Amino acid sequence: MISKYYDKILLVGALMVLLGVFGLAAFRPDPQPITEFVDIPTLRPENTYVVSELPKVDLAVPAWEEAPAQSAGPEWVFDVFTPPVILFDTTTGEFVLTGREPEAPREFGLELVSIQEELYRVQIVGYFGRDGNYLVTLENVETGDQILVRQGQEYGNFGIVIRSIRTERVEINHGGATSVSDDVAFVVLDDTRLGDEVLLRSDERKRDSEPTAVFQVEGNAELTFRGRAGESFRHEDVLYRIDSLHPPETAVITRTGGDDDDTPETRTLRVIQSRTGLQQTPNTERERETSRPTATQGIRR
Repeated sequence: MISKYYDKILLVGALMVLLGVFGLAAFRPDPQPITEFVDIPTLRPENTYVVSELPKVDLAVPAWEEAPAQSAGPEWVFDVFTPPVILFDTTTGEFVLTGREPEAPREFGLELVSIQEELYRVQIVGYFGRDGNYLVTLENVETGDQILVRQGQEYGNFGIVIRSIRTERVEINHGGATSVSDDVAFVVLDDTRLGDEVLLRSDERKRDSEPTAVFQVEGNAELTFRGRAGESFRHEDVLYRIDSLHPPETAVITRTGGDDDDTPETRTLRVIQSRTGLQQTPNTERERETSRPTATQGIRR
């Protein structure tokens, strides 16, 4: 009997609950403002914030006086400041302010005569023959001796072993618009002194990989020393080390010892000037002679 009216009973119950909710919502009290429960001073009229006026700032910039002319002349005028005149002392390798007395440098005892990019000791004089059977004339620059060499042969008096000889057509850079080329001989040899492989070309003079500097004792042009970067030499109780070479004019040298002072001193030396300009070294004329082309150069059968 109850199961027959079960759905109707649930529907009546739901309607009664819904009417109860509407009744509570209709008769609830009005909401109160938060100020009734919490004291917030900023919401009171007497606590109203008033923005103050910004302070007045004086933005006026004083005018610069016109810059006066310098003692060097009316064109020497600087807008902001007068920079000091700075000079470079080539003897000490340092910058010096004018008007200041420089300290007297300690005697260094050495002068740079020249920096030479010397020729390699073996040069091609000429060649002839055909592929696979070339003969090349080589010169020992140190002694002036010449020999005729062939591929695969060893020459003990020159301290070399000929590995290969070949020729190649090479374009010549002559500055003109027309293309010009010539046959160039290439010789690959083993230098038994250096323990290294060297490539020679018939169209240019082979030079050593590192330059050599020539020094002389101050006041004694007869006493000279030769060396490359990293090498050292001694004169009396002073040791000189060649730190670096910068062809063609400067060398960085470190001096240690002398005058009971073992503090190292490093200077940049420049090539000394003679009355006729840079001093000529003994091998200059020799290099000019050996750089002239010979009658056999470039001749092929």
